[in-house]
Amino acid sequence: MLRRFLVTTALAGAFVLAAAPAAHVGAETTTAETGTPVVFDFVGEGVQQTYVVPDGVTQLQVELLGASGGAGGTCTGAATCGAGGAGGKGAHVTATITVTPGQTLTIRVGGKGADGDNAVDKAGPTGGDGGSAAFVAGDGVLVIAGAGGAGGAGGTEEGTPTVAGGAGGDSAGAGSAGAASTCAAGGGGGGTDNAGGTAGTGGPSGGGVNGDPGKDGAIGQGGDGGAGGFDFNIAGANGGGGGGGFYGGGGGGGGAADFSFCSGAAGGGGGGSSLVGSGTVTEGAVTGDGRATITPVFAAVEIQPNFTG
Repeated sequence: MLRRFLVTTALAGAFVLAAAPAAHVGAETTTAETGTPVVFDFVGEGVQQTYVVPDGVTQLQVELLGASGGAGGTCTGAATCGAGGAGGKGAHVTATITVTPGQTLTIRVGGKGADGDNAVDKAGPTGGDGGSAAFVAGDGVLVIAGAGGAGGAGGTEEGTPTVAGGAGGDSAGAGSAGAASTCAAGGGGGGTDNAGGTAGTGGPSGGGVNGDPGKDGAIGQGGDGGAGGFDFNIAGANGGGGGGGFYGGGGGGGGAADFSFCSGAAGGGGGGSSLVGSGTVTEGAVTGDGRATITPVFAAVEIQPNFTG
């Protein structure tokens, strides 16, 4: 940079060179930059992992995937049952959260719900397990991605040998009832922003044994699927479990059983809801296990100029 000099006259008649003040140059501000993303995969149900916020970071970009629910079972052998319902899909959540350098965050990544068990003849196949949510917590839970509900088990009915189990609901969505028939059960409701999903109704039976309703979802937990009714050696299909989330989905109802008439198809569980402040939620976007990805955002820095001379 060029610097101008002024020439002044001293009392003794000599000439003195005096430096003029430098021209003012404002401070320069760098742009915020993102660091290397850190990925957390599912390593076991209920296992907590940790992330320490780097120095100079006050914001994190978070991407969470909620797991999908398991499929319902069916029956094998002489009897022919309908297929179990498919599991619902989990949520894809993106968010920006405010943090403190050095802060330790807890991350939990949920796994896909287990598929239901098959049963021999009409012995009551089981519904699948609901998927588990993914979350990031600091001083309290910061972000949650809801999981999908599980499918209900398939059944059989006189005149309609194959009646399919109800599908599990996608994240925050309701599960489906067992395929339309006399003994089929209802699906569980999806979790919401402020309440767990409602339980699916048990299947009705004219002269046999009704199926049990599922359980309501609760904060942080999906409801269990209802058990099928049991009449002599005939059992109704069991309901699918609700998906986990901020509020869990309701469990699907169990199918009714009638010795002379039916092994009712079960309802699917509802999906769990998500929690996000500054960000987006895409429902029903994830199949399989969950995942968490955290990317640090290094704040913009103001650089003051340093002049000498």
